[in-house]
Amino acid sequence: GVQKGGEWIAVFVCMVAWPGMPCVLHVFEPRYRLMMRRVWLTTKMFGMCSPGFNTSSYSEHGTILRMQNFSLLPDGRALVTSIGVCPFRVLERGVHDSYAIARVACLSDTHTHTHAHTHTHVPDTLTPTDTHLQTHSHPHTDIKPPTNTQPL
Repeated sequence: GVQKGGEWIAVFVCMVAWPGMPCVLHVFEPRYRLMMRRVWLTTKMFGMCSPGFNTSSYSEHGTILRMQNFSLLPDGRALVTSIGVCPFRVLERGVHDSYAIARVACLSDTHTHTHAHTHTHVPDTLTPTDTHLQTHSHPHTDIKPPTNTQPL
């Protein structure tokens, strides 16, 4: 499972996500549209990592997210609602149909995380999805910082 030896999961390279917190994504680039469709149809679990620094393509730590809703728009873009499950460390990196995949290990003591009456569970087996489609792209979210911030 994820806890013991690490499992391969799809990785959305975009931003920092936190366990127990909702994460809403506007997915418009082709490789992430493909990745999210595959995740929705299989495990509903994926990793979120922020872009890396220096030579790394993304951070060595991230958060496993569980998809709660997937809305496909007429033009192929998608709106994805997810929630953070557990933090992880990247053990090994790879690429699958132009999107990142990684073998990860959860950093929490248990696979189960409860927050605000939401029970999430990381399955013992997370597997790479099918390989028959190929595409390319990059992520984007619809979360924007507030524009009218006041000093404290």
